[in-house]
Amino acid sequence: MTPLPTCKDLIVILGLAQGTSPYVPRPIQTEAQRGTYMQHYLDDLYSGSGDHREIVCAEFCAKYLPAAVDRFIDAPIIGASEGEPLLECFELFNAMFFVLMSIYHIPYFTKYMGSRQPVASRGKHLARIIAERMIRFAVFCEQKMENIGMNEEEYAESLTSALTLLNLLVLVFAKDQIPLSVDMRNGLARHLLKWMKSSNRTLRQNSYAVYTSMKTTKSSGAVEDAMRKDLKIRSKCGWPGCTTTVNMKACERCHIVCYCSPEHQKAHWNSQEVPAHKPTCFKTEY
Repeated sequence: MTPLPTCKDLIVILGLAQGTSPYVPRPIQTEAQRGTYMQHYLDDLYSGSGDHREIVCAEFCAKYLPAAVDRFIDAPIIGASEGEPLLECFELFNAMFFVLMSIYHIPYFTKYMGSRQPVASRGKHLARIIAERMIRFAVFCEQKMENIGMNEEEYAESLTSALTLLNLLVLVFAKDQIPLSVDMRNGLARHLLKWMKSSNRTLRQNSYAVYTSMKTTKSSGAVEDAMRKDLKIRSKCGWPGCTTTVNMKACERCHIVCYCSPEHQKAHWNSQEVPAHKPTCFKTEY
């Protein structure tokens, strides 16, 4: 029987810890190799039980998110095969980027983004870092299209993912982010206007969403309102089925789930009827 993907596997792939993992059969020599291992890991994680996935993601976010964000921002680039784009691709589309795309819905991510603790301070720069790297990646792709006839579809999917994350940061976590400079907004806007004319429908839509979000932090529609509401740390009782929203007290350990009474908190802790809170409850530094 194939073992389930674990949090340990994830941090070994990212280089945040030493150790062995079935997902790292050979020492990592290039960022492309690391990305391939990460994609295999995430494929297995998302093809399995949703409850197990939430437990793994919760543990990773609670224990390693600050270090992982540091790793993404510092973008260590190791090795490259001949002809493989290095800085332009892997400083943005690296293994940590794939992880960010998989965990932004986790309540611990929301807690980290809103934290005022020094350990979470670099998270405030995520929107700026992603915008900067998107501009460099866009220039690189445009040069490739001119020089070797690179097809738009070759980079549209990657850009779409980056735009999804950037839109989340600019719209939902606007108050927790260092604002983009005017020059950066203008530079990114020039590329967004081009992508809004793309033959790729999803790229057009995501480009328009980011373009709109950069102009206002107010909601531009029901989808954005739902996104904000869904990603905020829960304000109603964490016991499934309870709709109480007053006199709430947060779990003293994780501070991401609230309860209306000690009875509901106790029932949820080791519940056999619904996914229990205990496996996803962790103390954080942020």
